Amino acid sequence: MHIRYKDVGNRIRALRSERNWSQSKLAEKLGIAPTHMSNIENGKTKLGLEIAVNLSEIFQVSIEWLIGKSNPKVVEKYGEELANLISDSTPSEKELLINIVNDTKKAIRNYERDGDNT
Repeated sequence: MHIRYKDVGNRIRALRSERNWSQSKLAEKLGIAPTHMSNIENGKTKLGLEIAVNLSEIFQVSIEWLIGKSNPKVVEKYGEELANLISDSTPSEKELLINIVNDTKKAIRNYERDGDNT
């Protein structure tokens, strides 16, 4: 399998730009140096598995899409699934579900940031 690292870098740059993030901000999220991030985006450095997985999680895209071997985005799949789940909900149920999802997301992110302190 041949990976076109320049194309991978272009996809990463596009995703980063959609969020109005600098290379430095994305590098910080990945725990890498900004120069390393620049080299990845420019196709000068091969993308390691750990960074690919982290990018996949940050941007909610599949690794296959990221490396150019598949087109569907994970977000689109889950967005459709979530829409189907709430399609028959009342307005008050939808509001409650949104609050539950927001609270759960915050708890997950806090857990991931702080780790298991038990």
